[in-house]
Amino acid sequence: MAFKDKIKAKEYQKRYYAENKIKYAEYYEAHKEKYAEYRRVYNLLNRGELAEKSREYYNLNADMVNIRKKNWNEENPEKVAAHNALNRAVKAGEVTKLPCNNCGNINVQGHHPDYSRPLEVIWLCCSCHKRLHNELDWILIKYI
Repeated sequence: MAFKDKIKAKEYQKRYYAENKIKYAEYYEAHKEKYAEYRRVYNLLNRGELAEKSREYYNLNADMVNIRKKNWNEENPEKVAAHNALNRAVKAGEVTKLPCNNCGNINVQGHHPDYSRPLEVIWLCCSCHKRLHNELDWILIKYI
Protein backbone atom coordinates (compact mmCIF):
# COMPACT_ATOMS: atom_id res chain seq x y z
CA MET A 1 0.00 0.00 0.00
CA ALA A 2 1.61 3.29 -1.10
CA PHE A 3 1.09 6.46 0.90
CA LYS A 4 1.94 9.94 -0.30
CA ASP A 5 1.54 11.29 3.21
CA LYS A 6 4.29 10.08 5.59
CA ILE A 7 2.14 10.72 8.67
CA LYS A 8 -0.62 8.44 7.33
CA ALA A 9 2.00 5.81 6.50
CA LYS A 10 3.33 5.91 10.07
CA GLU A 11 -0.19 5.67 11.49
CA TYR A 12 -0.89 2.67 9.26
CA GLN A 13 2.36 0.98 10.35
CA LYS A 14 1.54 1.51 14.03
CA ARG A 15 -2.00 0.20 13.61
CA TYR A 16 -0.82 -2.82 11.56
CA TYR A 17 1.84 -3.70 14.12
CA ALA A 18 -0.62 -3.34 17.02
CA GLU A 19 -3.11 -5.64 15.26
CA ASN A 20 -0.43 -8.26 14.52
CA LYS A 21 1.71 -7.96 17.65
CA ILE A 22 1.16 -11.57 18.76
CA LYS A 23 1.95 -12.89 15.29
CA TYR A 24 5.22 -10.89 15.26
CA ALA A 25 6.15 -12.13 18.74
CA GLU A 26 5.55 -15.76 17.74
CA TYR A 27 7.59 -15.35 14.54
CA TYR A 28 10.42 -13.67 16.45
CA GLU A 29 10.43 -16.44 19.06
CA ALA A 30 10.63 -19.10 16.34
CA HIS A 31 13.52 -17.29 14.58
CA LYS A 32 15.30 -15.81 17.60
CA GLU A 33 18.74 -17.25 16.69
CA LYS A 34 18.54 -15.78 13.18
CA TYR A 35 17.76 -12.31 14.55
CA ALA A 36 20.49 -12.58 17.18
CA GLU A 37 23.06 -13.45 14.51
CA TYR A 38 21.85 -10.60 12.30
CA ARG A 39 22.18 -8.11 15.20
CA ARG A 40 25.62 -9.45 16.10
CA VAL A 41 26.93 -9.05 12.54
CA TYR A 42 25.27 -5.64 12.13
CA ASN A 43 26.79 -4.38 15.38
CA LEU A 44 30.25 -5.63 14.37
CA LEU A 45 30.06 -4.00 10.94
CA ASN A 46 28.69 -0.70 12.29
CA ARG A 47 30.57 -0.45 15.59
CA GLY A 48 31.97 3.05 14.97
CA GLU A 49 28.68 4.49 13.75
CA LEU A 50 26.78 2.98 16.68
CA ALA A 51 29.35 4.33 19.16
CA GLU A 52 29.01 7.79 17.62
CA LYS A 53 25.20 7.63 17.87
CA SER A 54 25.53 6.59 21.50
CA ARG A 55 27.86 9.53 22.23
CA GLU A 56 25.49 11.93 20.47
CA TYR A 57 22.53 10.60 22.47
CA TYR A 58 24.45 10.99 25.72
CA ASN A 59 25.54 14.53 24.82
CA LEU A 60 21.95 15.52 24.01
CA ASN A 61 20.43 13.73 27.02
CA ALA A 62 23.18 13.74 29.66
CA ASP A 63 20.92 15.01 32.44
CA MET A 64 18.27 12.36 31.76
CA VAL A 65 20.90 9.59 31.50
CA ASN A 66 22.48 10.64 34.79
CA ILE A 67 19.08 10.74 36.50
CA ARG A 68 18.36 7.19 35.25
CA LYS A 69 21.77 6.02 36.52
CA LYS A 70 21.17 7.66 39.90
CA ASN A 71 17.71 6.08 40.17
CA TRP A 72 19.10 2.65 39.20
CA ASN A 73 21.85 2.98 41.82
CA GLU A 74 19.28 3.90 44.49
CA GLU A 75 16.99 1.00 43.51
CA ASN A 76 19.84 -1.57 43.39
CA PRO A 77 22.18 -0.97 46.35
CA GLU A 78 23.25 -4.63 46.56
CA LYS A 79 24.29 -4.66 42.89
CA VAL A 80 26.15 -1.35 43.23
CA ALA A 81 28.01 -2.65 46.29
CA ALA A 82 28.97 -5.86 44.45
CA HIS A 83 30.21 -3.92 41.40
CA ASN A 84 32.24 -1.55 43.57
CA ALA A 85 33.73 -4.39 45.64
CA LEU A 86 34.79 -6.25 42.50
CA ASN A 87 36.30 -3.11 40.94
CA ARG A 88 38.29 -2.40 44.12
CA ALA A 89 39.50 -6.01 44.31
CA VAL A 90 40.65 -5.96 40.67
CA LYS A 91 42.52 -2.66 41.17
CA ALA A 92 44.14 -4.01 44.36
CA GLY A 93 45.24 -7.19 42.56
CA GLU A 94 43.12 -9.45 44.79
CA VAL A 95 41.09 -10.67 41.80
CA THR A 96 42.52 -11.32 38.35
CA LYS A 97 40.46 -10.92 35.21
CA LEU A 98 40.39 -14.09 33.12
CA PRO A 99 39.50 -14.44 29.41
CA CYS A 100 35.82 -14.79 28.48
CA ASN A 101 34.41 -18.14 29.60
CA ASN A 102 32.60 -18.53 26.25
CA CYS A 103 34.84 -17.18 23.51
CA GLY A 104 38.23 -16.43 25.08
CA ASN A 105 38.16 -12.66 24.43
CA ILE A 106 40.46 -10.80 26.85
CA ASN A 107 38.27 -7.66 27.14
CA VAL A 108 35.93 -8.90 29.85
CA GLN A 109 33.27 -7.88 32.36
CA GLY A 110 32.37 -9.68 35.56
CA HIS A 111 28.92 -11.29 35.64
CA HIS A 112 27.55 -11.77 39.17
CA PRO A 113 25.31 -14.84 39.38
CA ASP A 114 24.89 -14.03 43.10
CA TYR A 115 25.33 -10.45 44.29
CA SER A 116 25.78 -11.56 47.91
CA ARG A 117 29.17 -12.99 46.82
CA PRO A 118 30.64 -10.00 44.98
CA LEU A 119 34.06 -11.49 44.21
CA GLU A 120 32.68 -14.68 42.67
CA VAL A 121 32.03 -13.76 39.06
CA ILE A 122 31.93 -15.32 35.64
CA TRP A 123 34.22 -13.41 33.27
CA LEU A 124 32.46 -12.65 29.97
CA CYS A 125 33.17 -10.33 27.05
CA CYS A 126 30.57 -7.64 26.36
CA SER A 127 28.75 -9.56 23.62
CA CYS A 128 28.63 -12.85 25.58
CA HIS A 129 27.48 -10.94 28.69
CA LYS A 130 24.65 -9.28 26.72
CA ARG A 131 23.71 -12.63 25.19
CA LEU A 132 23.54 -14.21 28.65
CA HIS A 133 21.30 -11.45 29.99
CA ASN A 134 19.05 -11.62 26.91
CA GLU A 135 18.65 -15.37 27.43
CA LEU A 136 17.91 -14.85 31.13
CA ASP A 137 15.32 -12.18 30.25
CA TRP A 138 13.59 -14.53 27.79
CA ILE A 139 13.49 -17.25 30.46
CA LEU A 140 11.94 -14.84 32.96
CA ILE A 141 9.39 -13.57 30.43
CA LYS A 142 8.39 -17.12 29.47
CA TYR A 143 8.05 -18.64 32.90
CA ILE A 144 6.94 -15.84 35.19
